[in-house]
Amino acid sequence: MEQTLITVKPVFVYILYPTSVILIGIILVVVGMGMIPQTSTADNMGSTFFGLTCCCPGVLIIPYGLYMFVMVLIGMRVWHLTVTTHRVIVCSGVVRRTEKEMLLHQIESISIKKGLVGMIFNMGRIVVGGTGGTRLTSVLIANPGVIRDQINAAINARL
Repeated sequence: MEQTLITVKPVFVYILYPTSVILIGIILVVVGMGMIPQTSTADNMGSTFFGLTCCCPGVLIIPYGLYMFVMVLIGMRVWHLTVTTHRVIVCSGVVRRTEKEMLLHQIESISIKKGLVGMIFNMGRIVVGGTGGTRLTSVLIANPGVIRDQINAAINARL
């Protein structure tokens, strides 16, 4: 009988990029609105032009940032990596659902990829390599070493 050992969701660091895009858009709108004078005269037309050139991109950037924010939230809700007593499963997708699985006896290697921020905050990606060149790759997750240890323990329990 197959039992779930651990299920992992992505970390919230994915929210930082859309949030920073939204903040940049808001800053551009605020700066642009502050540069537009209350009354328009011939001597302050440059200020009006500069204010509009700051404000207009900000108005366009904010909806893009909101769109990215919603997409990241949806992606974080639907992606997961599950380790069971028989296999490793990676699921993703909303409209087009993708589910990849690898039986434990087919796993040849488990590697962890970490960048500088990942080393500082203990985040990384797990890449499970299997027979025939098959690979399962996770998104950025917290404590990838613990997940690797869980997979190794499940493999050793099956032997």
